[in-house]
Amino acid sequence: MPVNKLSVRGLLPDTDYYMTYDGSTTAPACFETVTWIIINKPIYITKQQVILFIIHFTHLKWI
Repeated sequence: MPVNKLSVRGLLPDTDYYMTYDGSTTAPACFETVTWIIINKPIYITKQQVILFIIHFTHLKWI
């Protein structure tokens, strides 16, 4: 499924409070090229959103 002009900012809550740390990818070869972002408040989703996520992404090996 192609993704056009994905804005990560649009997926995240409006907050100025977060932490970052340098880490690695979660799949082999686990390259140490990632900056992880930890947000100080949870992002809530509905049961329907979980179902839609599963429907759209179950074909991927990492799910």
